Amino acid sequence: MRLRARIGDSAFWLPPRLWSYAAENQPDGNFADYSAQELAMLLGYSDDAQAMLEALQELGFMDGMEIHDWHDHNAYHQTFADRAKKAAEARWRGKDKTRQDKKGDKQCLNSTQAMLEASSQSISKAKGTIQDLSAFCVELGLPASDGDSCFYKWEGNGWKNGTAAIKDWQMTIRSWKSAGYLPSQRNERPKPKASVR
Repeated sequence: MRLRARIGDSAFWLPPRLWSYAAENQPDGNFADYSAQELAMLLGYSDDAQAMLEALQELGFMDGMEIHDWHDHNAYHQTFADRAKKAAEARWRGKDKTRQDKKGDKQCLNSTQAMLEASSQSISKAKGTIQDLSAFCVELGLPASDGDSCFYKWEGNGWKNGTAAIKDWQMTIRSWKSAGYLPSQRNERPKPKASVR
């Protein structure tokens, strides 16, 4: 009644509009960033904006530029607004995470494929077939039988050269060739002559 005495019949709809606007657009109930004219415009009040604001403040509808007891009675609006903001941020983070996960999955897939390829290359270097070894020996100018012999020896001892695992069978054959360890090379060596007494 006192508000109606100050600003007329607008008193019937002005407070509910203020509360509704706050609930939807200013959930903390604080209008400190608004001037009297802006507030009047938002609420649809066309008379003296400063008189409207002073009446709302003096009659206890507003404490300064905050709605009176808003936090006590309507804090859930702020809670809902904060919750909605957090949910929106989480959704956006989720979308970014999904994009990153997809990118990460693609990178992981590429990395896995690269590892598999490297692994298959290392396996092929560490262990070859009998045909691979024979053909390689022929390339080096050795008889294919040297490749067969190496294959059977290494297949039998778990692809080891002494106690160490063979990492690259081609390099091992090259090394054995240069040292003269291959069967064809051992057979070509001159046999020591028996000493005559």
